[in-house]
Amino acid sequence: MRAVFNAPSANEAKRQLDLLIDKYQDSMPKLTQWAEDNIPEGLTMFGLDLCEFNRKRLRTSNMIERLNQKC
Repeated sequence: MRAVFNAPSANEAKRQLDLLIDKYQDSMPKLTQWAEDNIPEGLTMFGLDLCEFNRKRLRTSNMIERLNQKC
């Protein structure tokens, strides 16, 4: 799942999501159904034309991580 959100582009993220779904379809059908239904909403950040650094900051909400990045 990390590969989906760390992808450099929307097309690559969708490809990684498809690979994830194919890999776990038989062993974890509930997870793959959830991923198929919900993860594409999280990929809207690729439409904002942000650099990789800002995409990561946008999806990470842990304030301690942000504080440590500034130091």
